[in-house]
Amino acid sequence: MVSFYGLLGVTSEATGEEIKLAFKRRALQVHPDKGGSKEAFHLVYQAFETLADPEARERYDTHKVTSNASAPKQKAKPKKKPAQPQEKRQATPKPEHTSQASGASKPSANASKVFSHDKLLTKLYELMKGLTREVRSDIIQKEFTQKQRVLFEKWIVTQREAESERETQQAASKAKSSNDDPKEAADRSTTASQAAADAPCMLLGPKRKQLSEASASEATLSLIPALVRFGRAKKKQKKQKTEMRGVFRSGRRYKAKVGLVSLCISTRACDLPTAIEFLIILSSVTQRMQGASQDSEALFRSRLEEALEQSLAEHGRSYEDLSPRFYLDLKIGILLGRHRLRSPTVRSPQEVAKLHSLLTPFRKCKTKVGQNSGAIFGRYGPSDLEGLWTHMQEVVKEMWESAGEGRSAAPLRRIRARYTSHAGIRDKHLQRWERQHMRKNDTRVKRKPRQAINKLLLVRKLLLRWHKALKNQEQMAENQRRKVLWQRKKEEALKRKRAREEQAANRLRSKWQRAEEDES
Repeated sequence: MVSFYGLLGVTSEATGEEIKLAFKRRALQVHPDKGGSKEAFHLVYQAFETLADPEARERYDTHKVTSNASAPKQKAKPKKKPAQPQEKRQATPKPEHTSQASGASKPSANASKVFSHDKLLTKLYELMKGLTREVRSDIIQKEFTQKQRVLFEKWIVTQREAESERETQQAASKAKSSNDDPKEAADRSTTASQAAADAPCMLLGPKRKQLSEASASEATLSLIPALVRFGRAKKKQKKQKTEMRGVFRSGRRYKAKVGLVSLCISTRACDLPTAIEFLIILSSVTQRMQGASQDSEALFRSRLEEALEQSLAEHGRSYEDLSPRFYLDLKIGILLGRHRLRSPTVRSPQEVAKLHSLLTPFRKCKTKVGQNSGAIFGRYGPSDLEGLWTHMQEVVKEMWESAGEGRSAAPLRRIRARYTSHAGIRDKHLQRWERQHMRKNDTRVKRKPRQAINKLLLVRKLLLRWHKALKNQEQMAENQRRKVLWQRKKEEALKRKRAREEQAANRLRSKWQRAEEDES
């Protein structure tokens, strides 16, 4: 892996000025508008942020030294055995039974896809047998994916088919040894095949009569609609667009932008080299502002003014050249969920310090709250949460009215819509909180047996392992398909190249022949 020093093209003994100059040069090379990519620019900027900060650089050097020391040494590759002479290789032919045995032991391609996890599925089957019908149906509806249900059902049918075949062979051998009536042996085999067809009903319950009448393969196909009905519709995950960190376009020009906890600072629009220089100045400002999120209004303002003054003086720029803009971007998961609360953009440290003091009460509300993680009412009661929401609306109104007259209506409307969209999760957390308080007060509540809880946890654990194994299998198949396509394209390109070379040789040969004819 390339180190941060290698990304910037400097040595580990480089000074701060050398690192800044190297970052300017590399940033101009890897910026997307100069033929680079967003990922490469982010990586170079991350290297600069780490190496420009003395403490972060010391931590990085220490980690690099320890990781290199703890890395295991590569073992020497064993020497290849000398090639066997051709006469000896021909004298030791392969035994005939090898190909037959390998062909018999290797299942078909489709069978390997479905029944490649027999040990895991056997454990899962035994656990599911020990649960009640209601618990089994609940697990199948909520925990199994559609693909897992279909594969699990096919595995059960195949296992039962194998068992019925073994039982039929045993019954036939017993009948042969004891001179039994062949009619009774046939009846026993029929009973075994019916049991194989009824096996999936142990898990799903309905359609028992249809399964007893159908064969094993027909049973599989008949149950697929029922399994699909229980399937959960998976939402298509939207591709997350990563913002351009550091330097981004503003029309035909560029702006530098950095973020520190909730404070964001941007500069005026300028050309790309100047924007990269401004980015270096803002990075030094953020280094001097570390730990300022908990400061009071006066201390926050003085620290910001001092950091700006020192950074500008260090790089020989004035405040008017930079012309910075400030705004606060705060995540309040308890009230707004995944949405963020953004303040208006201001031009002076005094104004942003005032906004910082207004948003201070909401800095402890960053808890990530989802449907199954975190508890809103573990920290706030229902009445406290209502009071917090009322106070937040007043703060938003005050912020935007101080920024400009008549501009508070749209931000208020926006945060109210986000608060309403998060109401469903708050209601679920409130119901959970009420149930917990009822359990504490009611001693007659019966808890689930410990053994049943352990079985449910084991089932979920096995399903998760199976899901990962299926994903790995699909990835391997996709990689193999891409490899075959790449090989095919390579062969086609080689054929085209040879054809072009042959055409060129033919043209040259005909040219020489014409030249010889002219001379003669």
